[in-house]
Amino acid sequence: MLDNPYSKLIKIIREEGSENNPLSFLIGQIVNPLPNIIVKIEGIQIDKSDIWISENLSNVKSGDNVLVLCSEDRQQFVIISKVVRP
Repeated sequence: MLDNPYSKLIKIIREEGSENNPLSFLIGQIVNPLPNIIVKIEGIQIDKSDIWISENLSNVKSGDNVLVLCSEDRQQFVIISKVVRP
């Protein structure tokens, strides 16, 4: 059976796209701390169902700024660190 040419094209587009689109780091702000964490990122509130958080960040508070890495599809968000301005 012949390969689907559209599948090949989609594969090439995905490979090229991921090569030219580096991971996105964002700055978010804690709206509600753990255990029901909510983070505001680019004006959108993200709740705990879409958030992963580093174990050492159990003490973040409302108003804290955090460094966030988002998945390619922008559906999962990983809080990496608390950040402050100098």
